[in-house]
Amino acid sequence: CEFETLDLHTDLRSGSTVGRKKSVGNLFLRLLDTAGGEIGPDSTHTTPILYPASVGLVPPSSFSGDTDTLMPSTWETAGRIYVRQDEPLPITIAAMIPNIAFGG
Repeated sequence: CEFETLDLHTDLRSGSTVGRKKSVGNLFLRLLDTAGGEIGPDSTHTTPILYPASVGLVPPSSFSGDTDTLMPSTWETAGRIYVRQDEPLPITIAAMIPNIAFGG
């Protein structure tokens, strides 16, 4: 399975971020019964979801809890987040909180 968020926009004191370059740095995920999976700004720039080192996932084990994964760095006006699970493993994302940097 795969999905992609809509464009990420917000209002700042300096105005709207529509049309401004943005980069998603760290991505906080709250996962439920999840194993494997990849995230990135698009389908060609992905990185594996990082699980806490103490978990030691060995499929078919799954993880429920919070993770913090560094996204591959790109600067674009959309600022989308792409998620892919291309193995026969479960993935449930209950929350996704990106740390976004804004450019000019």
